[in-house]
Amino acid sequence: MKHDDYFPYTVAEQRAWAVRYKANLPTYATLYGYSEERVTQLKAFCDVIINGIDAAELAKAAAKQKIKDKNKAIKDSMAELRPEIKIQKASTVYTQGIGAALGIVGSETNFDPTTVKTKVYLEKHLMVCR
Repeated sequence: MKHDDYFPYTVAEQRAWAVRYKANLPTYATLYGYSEERVTQLKAFCDVIINGIDAAELAKAAAKQKIKDKNKAIKDSMAELRPEIKIQKASTVYTQGIGAALGIVGSETNFDPTTVKTKVYLEKHLMVCR
C-alpha cells in the first residue's frame, strides 16, 4: 500500500508540522541513536521552514498594507485635484489644447441601449409569520 507524503501540502500545515516535529524530536532522539549535534541540525532545518514561512507571511501582509496605502493615497489625491481641475476647465483661458496637454480631457462614451446588459440581484429575506 502506497502512503501519501508525510510533508503537508499547505503552508500553514507545513509550519505546524515543523513546529510539532521540532518539539517532539528530542523525546525520540535516543531511540534513533541521534547525538545532540544531529538533533540540533534537524531542529535547525525546522527553524528554516518556520522562519521562511513567517517571513513570507509578514512580507505578504506588508505588501497588502502598501497596496491599501497606495489606493488611499491615489483616491485622496484625486479628490483634492478634481475640484481644481473643474475650476481650470471652467476658466476663460482653458482650451482643448491645454486640456489635452494636462491630460484632463475625458474620453467620450456613447450610450447604446441595445448593448446594455441588465443585472438582476436577488436578496434572501427572512420572513416571520405570527
